[in-house]
Amino acid sequence: MDELLERISVLILKCGVKSLTMDDIARSLAMSKKTLYLHFENKKDVIKKVGDYEQQKEFDILTQICEEYPQTIDQLWLITKFLVNQRVKLSANLIYSFNKYYPDISNNLSNRRQLFISNLVLRNLNKGMGEGLYRDDIDVETVLFFYAFLTNLSDMDSLNSLMRNDAHLHLNSVFNYHIRAIATPSGIYYLETKFKSEDIKLDF
Repeated sequence: MDELLERISVLILKCGVKSLTMDDIARSLAMSKKTLYLHFENKKDVIKKVGDYEQQKEFDILTQICEEYPQTIDQLWLITKFLVNQRVKLSANLIYSFNKYYPDISNNLSNRRQLFISNLVLRNLNKGMGEGLYRDDIDVETVLFFYAFLTNLSDMDSLNSLMRNDAHLHLNSVFNYHIRAIATPSGIYYLETKFKSEDIKLDF
């Protein structure tokens, strides 16, 4: 089933969700519509299952990042980089169509994603405060709000072009400002003397 969902996901990225039909999907997968309907009730069911599949992949990768990169600031950098990359690779038209034609699916995925990411960042903040890398007087709710904004920059039409051109440079700058706003002198020292983003590869 995962292979099937992966292939349909690629098709959606290519064709979008509005005009894609069950005939298109069956033809792309080289299977009959009858066989396709053994796996899905209708097009909406296809969209839901592909959305769930892609979101679980994202959650698995974020969990893996936290397990493989225990250093707090490195970990937050990789989480940030991955999430922004996820948003940049999606076209504005695809996001718009998904929200317009499948609002219930979109809202459910968005709420689940926001909760997962908020918990992930909250654990990182608590870890960093415990280690003396982040200030213990930061307003956690404000940081979480800013972080939601940071990781969804490419959803904003006015910043879409900015993030697609030299996205790595802009992301480095924003992340640098973000860490300086929440870090202790020890955290800033790590940022300035040890943290080199080019040395941290994101190979997921």
